[in-house]
Amino acid sequence: DTNTKIDDIRKNAQATLSDITSLKQNVQSQLNSLSAKIASYQSDMDKIIRPSTDLISLAAKENCIREGVLFNEESVKIVSSSSATSIHHCIDMCRMRDGCEAVTYTFSNVFLTDKFICTLLNKREGNRRSVNAKNTAVSVNMMCYGVAHASQAVWQTCIKANKDFYGSDLHSIKGIPSVEECANYCAKVDNCKSVTYRASSKTCWTKHKPTGDRVTTLNGLQSLTLSCLSVAQTPQAMWQTCIQANTDFSGADIRSVNGISSIEDCVNYCAKINNCKSVTYRASTNTCWAKYKPTGNKVTTVNGLQSLTLSCIGIVQVPPAKWRTCIQTNKDFGGADIKSVKGIASIEECANFGAKVDNCKSVTYQASSKTCWAKHKPTGDKVTSGNGLQSLTLRCIVI
Repeated sequence: DTNTKIDDIRKNAQATLSDITSLKQNVQSQLNSLSAKIASYQSDMDKIIRPSTDLISLAAKENCIREGVLFNEESVKIVSSSSATSIHHCIDMCRMRDGCEAVTYTFSNVFLTDKFICTLLNKREGNRRSVNAKNTAVSVNMMCYGVAHASQAVWQTCIKANKDFYGSDLHSIKGIPSVEECANYCAKVDNCKSVTYRASSKTCWTKHKPTGDRVTTLNGLQSLTLSCLSVAQTPQAMWQTCIQANTDFSGADIRSVNGISSIEDCVNYCAKINNCKSVTYRASTNTCWAKYKPTGNKVTTVNGLQSLTLSCIGIVQVPPAKWRTCIQTNKDFGGADIKSVKGIASIEECANFGAKVDNCKSVTYQASSKTCWAKHKPTGDKVTSGNGLQSLTLRCIVI
């Protein structure tokens, strides 16, 4: 009997040892699988992030798209979402959201499940920056990202030599090597809209108004309005799409100025004025009127005048692939209607219509009835399914 009991104990011990060995092998297998997922993620992040850094200039690359950096959100977070599938999707979400100035896109793996979080922020670099040691985060300053696309020819168009944007200073910094770097620095400062730069002392002044308090002549200074960098990139063919000949955007004037040589220069002038949304121009007198509404108070026919809505310039430059990214098929942005119009041929034309409506932030379009609804919220009051409808947030397509 004693020997039988000893044999039973031995068999039980061997079975227990076998179970422990099997459990150990199973744990090791899961650890190997987790390591493989992490390695795969790092490879995927290289594919997601590094091509995007190639899109921007070398001077701004490091400052605009920050790998391994968190823009800590805390009080400046607008919203976090787990629906973004890439950093580019996260950037598009920011474009669609009022007040979004920056994004942070992070990855984690919880119980072998990948988790991506896109956080939208209302400050250009959050409250503060911190290093993400595991390199599982990327953060983007949206203003910096936009400015960095400008070519050298565009910079030269926008830089005003021997001009001082006097006053409206946010702060100044020394040791900046060029006016381009000064503009990139401004792009990182909340509410910075223009700069003045002195090459001799390498000093950069950031401003909270598009041309400071006033423009004066001062040798050795260079000044630049950040919004000019996007306006100046518009090809001539696209200007012709947006210019409305023999049309007056009557009323809603901010100010007028003489001595403007073209409608294009009139638009550049408008881009430097707070809240300027459209212009009317008379070539015979070289007069430019800057307006605070997209089409003034009303649109009338007047020979010899040209008028243009600034947001149109951004819309007509949108490539087909970008339209496809931004258009939400079979979706209705319900409510928040400003007005509707029939006879619109496409969702793209609906967006152009929306760009000319004051305070329009999104549209919904029905192809079967050629009806376009302009909305005063980025996604209406709520997003619902709607067969045959297409919806779009204007900010998504205006790069």
